[in-house]
Amino acid sequence: MPLYVRPFLYFIYRFIFRLGFLDGKEGMLFHFLQAFWYRLLVDIKIDELQNRRGVEAGECQKVRPVERCSPKRTKEETLTQA
Repeated sequence: MPLYVRPFLYFIYRFIFRLGFLDGKEGMLFHFLQAFWYRLLVDIKIDELQNRRGVEAGECQKVRPVERCSPKRTKEETLTQA
């Protein structure tokens, strides 16, 4: 499932299909926080790790809003800079 879509679908599933709306305001708050707080934090962390892995591997990735790229260095360049 695409990142950042999962919290919305999870909220709809819990609040509508699992009849969370019958719990009133407290149920709305509970299901909202359960879906958006936890799931969104997990998706943000996954996105962060994927971007870090791509940059460390030397791949250029378009990361919001600028492009980050880690240049590949040879062993000689690394040794001369140290």
